[in-house]
Amino acid sequence: MSSKPLRTGLRLLKVLETLNSLGQASNADVAVALNLSRPTTYRILATLLSERYVSKHPVTKLYRPAERVRALSVGFDEPTSIADCARPLLAQLGGQLLWPVAIASVVGTAMIVHETTDADSPLAIRRVTPGRRVGLMDTSSGRIFLAFCPPEQRDTLLDLLALSDDPRDAPARQPRTTILAELQSIRVQGYATSSRAGRVRPWSAVAVPVHANQRLLATLSLRYTQGAIGEAKMQKQVLPLLRSTAVAIGKRFEEAFAARDVTLRPRRTR
Repeated sequence: MSSKPLRTGLRLLKVLETLNSLGQASNADVAVALNLSRPTTYRILATLLSERYVSKHPVTKLYRPAERVRALSVGFDEPTSIADCARPLLAQLGGQLLWPVAIASVVGTAMIVHETTDADSPLAIRRVTPGRRVGLMDTSSGRIFLAFCPPEQRDTLLDLLALSDDPRDAPARQPRTTILAELQSIRVQGYATSSRAGRVRPWSAVAVPVHANQRLLATLSLRYTQGAIGEAKMQKQVLPLLRSTAVAIGKRFEEAFAARDVTLRPRRTR
């Protein structure tokens, strides 16, 4: 029996590896990165898409690894993924608030956006796509994560961020007592805010934590043009909707995780 590697199989794995390193890419981007023809790359991507190992954004047409890829390494299948559990609830929340909403979790020393409603939001000017990396110190998503994650994880992240040359991480070099006091204040109020420059007007964001299985799972955020949502509306309408959606996402994740455990549990033999 020949032990020669299967060329098509190797190409398929290389495409997955390339998408994982790039976060998201077009057919042409992958073809260039791997020195493959575009038709060959397209066929491989189409195969991975049909088997749900990659997804294709309906607007940008960019490919990115889908949650099912996790099953190749940690046995974490698509039904239990954060993105899949959150997607219908994000769509519902986005329809109510109109402004774009997103769910993200920490990977390394940054937050990774898993799913957004930017493509469907009539008010999204500068669209954020799934797979985007955002900072921990300069975004509402990152700040709420740092405020609610375990102290050991928080301190390790702050140590690493303090060594970073990225301008977004510069606040981590403030006195630790100052940072911890701010994070404690965020934890007490239960949400975090941030703002940044925009093309026409500055953007603001607000984020709340998402818990599941008694741990911090992700963060849920809303972006809006600065000044478009007053304090009264934020407290009476926006935050209650964000919090109830966060709870619902956590419950869906727990249910999916429990269903997965039942499916994988070995059957007893008599």
